[in-house]
Amino acid sequence: MTKKKILIIDDEDDIRAGVIEFGQDLGYEMLEAANGADGYYKLEQSQPDAILLDLNMPGLNGLELLRQIKKRYPHIMVIVITGAGSRVIEAQIRQMGQYGYIEKPFDVEALFKEHISPKLAS
Repeated sequence: MTKKKILIIDDEDDIRAGVIEFGQDLGYEMLEAANGADGYYKLEQSQPDAILLDLNMPGLNGLELLRQIKKRYPHIMVIVITGAGSRVIEAQIRQMGQYGYIEKPFDVEALFKEHISPKLAS
């Protein structure tokens, strides 16, 4: 059976490391990128099953990257993670048809149990 691939795009090293370690322990193939441009490149190269996407990054920000992902890869599940949540940003994300949205700091175990694993299992 092929492992499900998850790409985390976040400029915070600690967050990427924690999510990657937990995901690997659950048997997922974990990929990472520290910025939006690198994340989009890895998306095109690897075609992950899910993406964890930070909104606030230097360069290509997460909101613009989300627009590009949804336009070109609408079938890929994207969960937005952000430390700067607001009702306006949440509304913009929902308008794009994106419902996976969690605020930092978050519990990595809950992220996988509630948001990732149930959706990738179906």
